[in-house]
Amino acid sequence: MTTVSKNAAPVKTHRSKAKAEATRRGLLYALPDWLMIIMLFFVPIVLLVIMAGSRWSLMGGNRGWNFPENFVKVFENKLLGQSVLFTLEYTVIVTIFLLVLGLGLALIVQESTKWNICCARASCCRPQPVSPPLRCCSTRCTPRRWAPSPRS
Repeated sequence: MTTVSKNAAPVKTHRSKAKAEATRRGLLYALPDWLMIIMLFFVPIVLLVIMAGSRWSLMGGNRGWNFPENFVKVFENKLLGQSVLFTLEYTVIVTIFLLVLGLGLALIVQESTKWNICCARASCCRPQPVSPPLRCCSTRCTPRRWAPSPRS
């Protein structure tokens, strides 16, 4: 960073060691997030591009590069149009259904009656009271009658 006065040449100011340490610490805090983004987003995209351009069998793995032939076969296939149309129809129908379902559940939860709050908690937030076998897995609230017997 430089500061300029009217009569003097630019003077460089140095960052303090504490600010540099804070920047380094911030980058270290962000490192696990960046590693997860790279591993769960960028690596699969690179693998997808490699698989799309190669002759990749289901059980045999990579059998060499086969870039233009793969895509020529796909676009020459007569089922491509039907599969794209089915995918678009499925996406539209499921999206509309899930939006209606989600908005309906939001309206039910928004009402502040005791019945709605209890049902919302029981079905969404805490499924353990609904299913007794799930209670056996819980360590916090295991009732006596479902508690596993101690082995001798």
